[in-house]
Amino acid sequence: GAIGSCRRGSVVAALAGVSQTTVSLVLNNAMGARLSTATRQRVREAAQIGSLIAGECAGLGTRRGGHGQLLLLNAAR
Repeated sequence: GAIGSCRRGSVVAALAGVSQTTVSLVLNNAMGARLSTATRQRVREAAQIGSLIAGECAGLGTRRGGHGQLLLLNAAR
């Protein structure tokens, strides 16, 4: 599992088990990025789930200047 902010990139990276840089490279279709097809697919699938999670947790703890935190447990690994 990972504890991180509710920003979409953080959520997707935690779900896919990759860095936020890898998420950015995949989602922006960066030319020349040496990433396996499996990694690209894992990031795209995580992005679909991550968008939902990030949207749901966007308000967590953000009232009165707090910061939302999210605990992700990836039982599939």
